[in-house]
Amino acid sequence: MNITSLGEILPLSSDKKTLLFLARWRRRTGGADREVLLSDMGLDVEFLLAHLMRRHIVEAIINHRKLIADGTQWKHSNEEWRPLNLQTPTALEKLKEEMSALNLTTFNQYCKDPCFVRLTATMISFARLCIPHTQAAMKLYSQELYHPIVDSITELLRSVTQSITKSMTEVKDQEKVKIVRRSAKFLASDLIPAVNKIIKEKTGKDPRSIQELLRNFLQSFPS
Repeated sequence: MNITSLGEILPLSSDKKTLLFLARWRRRTGGADREVLLSDMGLDVEFLLAHLMRRHIVEAIINHRKLIADGTQWKHSNEEWRPLNLQTPTALEKLKEEMSALNLTTFNQYCKDPCFVRLTATMISFARLCIPHTQAAMKLYSQELYHPIVDSITELLRSVTQSITKSMTEVKDQEKVKIVRRSAKFLASDLIPAVNKIIKEKTGKDPRSIQELLRNFLQSFPS
């Protein structure tokens, strides 16, 4: 599944009425970026635009989250629980650089020379999508959007933690069980904390729903 970026989805979510309103407003103000009043409507334009766009922003974030979650769950349903073979050392080095750029700084511990990652392709793909999704959502952040954004990110993480937890009870082959547990470790020790950090840096507070999700996830796994 080719999942587009959140930034590409957002412009498509605006309906015709909103676009028409924006066009009329810009003609009326000469395109000026300033606060004006519509005397005939008795509404502050800046306030009205914020509420018009709020629904579209939330819809875009939720739709993009569903795309990632659905794609990941489909991959999990066909998961063979094998380490990722990147074929060449160069490809492994490029992946290490990519993960480092996503602030997954401890990713190297999951790598094995010459070209293996001791995680599945599904888990790597999810990390590549989850971090950019969180970063893009935080660029749209406002205090009014805190709960819709954080709740959506929490649900995205939950979709994967549930799949991992389910696999732990279903997978019987001991070598595959090791990969399931390693995937759980990657989620709990690396990916979820990285998402938490992105949100905290932007909002100034730890997202409780994500911390609760992490606690429940850790409790679901036998030590």
